[in-house]
Amino acid sequence: MKKQMVYAVSVLMLSLVATSAIAEQCKAVHARLGEMVFYDPGCMLDGVTYIWCAERPTLGTLNGTYRFYSAPAFNGWDLEVPPDAIGTSWWIGVSYAISVFETQRGTLFTQETNVWHLDELEGWGLHSSVTGGTGHYDGATGWLAAAGSWDSMVIVGEICTP
Repeated sequence: MKKQMVYAVSVLMLSLVATSAIAEQCKAVHARLGEMVFYDPGCMLDGVTYIWCAERPTLGTLNGTYRFYSAPAFNGWDLEVPPDAIGTSWWIGVSYAISVFETQRGTLFTQETNVWHLDELEGWGLHSSVTGGTGHYDGATGWLAAAGSWDSMVIVGEICTP
């Protein structure tokens, strides 16, 4: 009986150690994006030509460079806002894009959705779903949210790595 108990406890402990070794580790993200610089004319990613591309320096948790790739055509849509709702001068759009964060630890891939006001430098928000990466970010999951302007944005979120 004593041998069986030692065996059962040993198996249980090894199982717990193995489970914790393969569990995801999630870390908070706090970063700031610098001024956005657009490419003219467009750019390429994985053999696909994009006409709406930009990059921004990134400081903080994702220290490096943020790159933005919009679909091969302008993929933004007007939101229909009643004229009296927020003023007649407002034009609000939504769009989606692929974004890439290149860091010294690896490259993080996300798919993002944006809401923005075209006539203002302020007033841009986004939500990104982490879809994987290379290096430290291989197999990563998580989310990012940001708010700010073409000049500066603040990013918060969580990245989980295997």
